[in-house]
Amino acid sequence: MATTIDPKHALEASGETEPVWIHTDPRSRRPQFPTLNQNLKTDICVIGSGISGIQSAYELVKRGHEVVMVEARDILGGETDRTSGHLASALDDGYTEIAKKHGDKGAQLAADSHSWAIGHVGDIASELGIDCEFRRLPAYEVSQYDRNKQPKEHNDEVKELKAEVAKAQSLKIDAEYREGFTVKGWDGEPDQRDAGVYYNQGTFHPTKYL
Repeated sequence: MATTIDPKHALEASGETEPVWIHTDPRSRRPQFPTLNQNLKTDICVIGSGISGIQSAYELVKRGHEVVMVEARDILGGETDRTSGHLASALDDGYTEIAKKHGDKGAQLAADSHSWAIGHVGDIASELGIDCEFRRLPAYEVSQYDRNKQPKEHNDEVKELKAEVAKAQSLKIDAEYREGFTVKGWDGEPDQRDAGVYYNQGTFHPTKYL
């Protein structure tokens, strides 16, 4: 059965459900801008007013460029409105896979750039006095398989976790594999003990930051 989304909601967000951020930073507080109704001349035009667009525009303006940012929907809509707010150098693609495709130098560039970006968000928040709840915390990667009910799949995935942690360590990322580790608050089934732990990751309130 097909579902329909309120056109107004479609302008505000990219998904059907509401993000958790709306409870503490409602859309009504966000700045509003008029529709573009004339030609403009600028050094650089940034398309999109999500985190990528706003952060890029900020960096360009700081470096002396004249910037115009355009947005098809409401500002801070789309994926930025729904992001988890995690800032991570522990990448979904995995450094072992990145190194296979781009070599160790490419993997090091990825590690360095993501680690720098976490700190840069914190630096900007501090410099501009933005109360965006930025803080450092560890990230955990666990097997999706039950340790007891799916031992082969669990063990296979743990081997991948160990390899990824070892690769991250070689790239100077503060990480370790902890056998038997249980994420705080997780009890009962499935038994997903064992984890790759990545320290000095970050989290923040994305719409407050922007």
